[in-house]
Amino acid sequence: PFLHFDNDPYPVVHEGRIVWIVDAYTTTDKYPYAQRADVSDLPNGSGLDHRFNYVRNSVKGVVDAYDGTVDFYVIDEEDPIVNAYRSAFPELFDDFADMPDNLKAHLRYPEELFRVQTNMWARYHLTAAQDFYNNNDAWEVSADPGTEGAQGQTQTTDAQTGEVTSTRAARIDPYYLQIELPGTDELDFVLTRPFAPFSDSGGRPQLTALMTASSDPGTYGQLRVLEMPPGNLPDGPTAIEGTITNDEAASSLETLLGGGGSKVLQGNLIAIPVDNSLVWVRPFYVESDQTQIPELERVIAVFENQVAVEDTLEEALAALFGEAPEIDEVVVDPGDPDQPDEPIVVETDNEKLTRLLNEAAALFAEADAALAEGDLGVFQSKTEAARKLIDEAAAILGAEPATTPSDDPAAPTDDPTPTTESTTTTTEPDSA
Repeated sequence: PFLHFDNDPYPVVHEGRIVWIVDAYTTTDKYPYAQRADVSDLPNGSGLDHRFNYVRNSVKGVVDAYDGTVDFYVIDEEDPIVNAYRSAFPELFDDFADMPDNLKAHLRYPEELFRVQTNMWARYHLTAAQDFYNNNDAWEVSADPGTEGAQGQTQTTDAQTGEVTSTRAARIDPYYLQIELPGTDELDFVLTRPFAPFSDSGGRPQLTALMTASSDPGTYGQLRVLEMPPGNLPDGPTAIEGTITNDEAASSLETLLGGGGSKVLQGNLIAIPVDNSLVWVRPFYVESDQTQIPELERVIAVFENQVAVEDTLEEALAALFGEAPEIDEVVVDPGDPDQPDEPIVVETDNEKLTRLLNEAAALFAEADAALAEGDLGVFQSKTEAARKLIDEAAAILGAEPATTPSDDPAAPTDDPTPTTESTTTTTEPDSA
């Protein structure tokens, strides 16, 4: 009765059995000089849907799906509340060090805690007292462009009493991504949520920042804030949704795909940082009345004011940039259950550059040997293959390619141009 539970437990396969992991919180409303938490957008059934001004995700509960055995692992040994209960019930809790490594690898940062933290950080990122009390440069979680009234507040008038009530637009939900964050060279499994400038109407379309929470074992609980340049804020979710709506191919998708007893479902509008730019992606699913299983039918990708609608994400990126960006190969060793998601081989830009140049040199040597033997056909094919590798290397260095458009008609003509800068802020994990 002293732990509050998340409403979204998730299953994990552990040692041939299914176990459920559930996040447990400690809270109090008596923490000195602390503001009451904003719980306005928690889902129904959330254990955090009550009054508090202190919260920690101190415990991970593990429930065996076959026999109901429950283990409580304390992951935050600095929390005085859970330590008090450990003193009262020493047999109830286990140390986090005793949790099997396979389960540690599957822990994810809880969405409900992240909702509370992002709601509070929208204002508490301000450090100057005058700015704080005047709401100068205050943020708010971006409005969800997939809901009615996302551009701001909607007002309704009671026909009998004439009373006018305002309904604030729903905020965009947090979503999990596996991405390479700016300043890193490894994939990270994160929970993320975007911010917009605060306004009384709730309809500002710009993007001020993205907050991410890491779920990877080495950086679990680390919160990062990617801030946009204040003088040049890029478009946020509601503005991007407007760009999609104004695109003829994208706006006709619901009519095109929704016939014959099928229903169109829009996926999350996802912001993906790429270097100093942002690419927005939204998947479209179709669910038939017979199967009621959503199937991916189209992917919309947006970069600046360009919109691409294709069957797959790779094709959408190729339509925007001329070719799909290179995706580094990640090889996972299936024989290591303790580290199932750890990348074993990741090719960095420098490694790729070295490989391309070595392969090009080998092809030029083969071309010279063919020329010495009088085989002009092999000489030409080897030379062209080597030049393409040189072009790839030049692209990594930002140099002009060796081939001209007339030499290589398939070469991309448009490259993404960085439009935003980002700074990162790291905050203490698991607290609000």
